[in-house]
Amino acid sequence: MRVIATLAAAALLLLAAVPASAAQKTGCPVGTGWAQTTVADAAATIWPALIDPSAFPGGIADLEAALDGYDKNDDDELCVKTSGGEDLNPNSHWYRVGLELLGEPIQFFIPSDNNRAASE
Repeated sequence: MRVIATLAAAALLLLAAVPASAAQKTGCPVGTGWAQTTVADAAATIWPALIDPSAFPGGIADLEAALDGYDKNDDDELCVKTSGGEDLNPNSHWYRVGLELLGEPIQFFIPSDNNRAASE
């Protein structure tokens, strides 16, 4: 009985030494085109590529506020994936729309919080 009590006490000590939850991982998925950036830098990058900036009547500040909604852990960091642009198929609808409206192929931006699919 004494051995069982000693083992139980040792197990409790081990459990107490382990933190209740591991630290939350941050970072962007590796090798998939995602880049980590601040919310403000993401807004500054995306703003010039908007086809219709009137969707954000307050300008870049409204875009930044909208992107801040993706920052779930409030560390002012996002992962942003950029696709399209010159990589678009020249026969695609979006390539032609971009040339007609912007003079260059459309770029797509996908924001996500930097704690989703963390690499570290």
